[in-house]
Amino acid sequence: MRTKGQRRRIIDVVLHQVQLADDSPDKPALPEVISRDEIIDHVRELLKRSRGRELLGTFNPLLLGEPFHEQSVPWEALARQHLHDVWNAAKSYLELTLAHLMDEDTFEGLLQHFVDPVTKEKLKRLNRKLDELLTAVQKGHPITYNHYFTRNNPERERKTTRERDWQKTSSLLWLRN
Repeated sequence: MRTKGQRRRIIDVVLHQVQLADDSPDKPALPEVISRDEIIDHVRELLKRSRGRELLGTFNPLLLGEPFHEQSVPWEALARQHLHDVWNAAKSYLELTLAHLMDEDTFEGLLQHFVDPVTKEKLKRLNRKLDELLTAVQKGHPITYNHYFTRNNPERERKTTRERDWQKTSSLLWLRN
């Protein structure tokens, strides 16, 4: 997720872009490298296109959803690849353990009549749960549950307002003297 979990990687300056070839079509590509100025221009364009009936100086809060959805495009492929990798590892472990504990005929019968049907059903349930989790990311509105952000953001806003008010008050006092 850290290296391939975003569609774009935002950096201060793009010197040159190098895309490493990855032969596997199942694995997500490395993120596109984009400069901070380019992403700001992109968001400005989104602002222009989404202008509605907002109050002057404000923006449509749903606008944040579009860049979020764009950035989260690789998540599905990463999550499915992880589910597939963990699934195969668990199934291999189970088969190796059972093969070690019993003779081959018992192992084959148990695998065919019990283990495979049960594990296939579990895999279907896992995929349905992943679809459910991805739906919230792909179609929902971004929201943070990060306690640090939700606790500190109002304090940061109060601090900014106090500083702005102090600057206005100071400039008024300066003009009167």
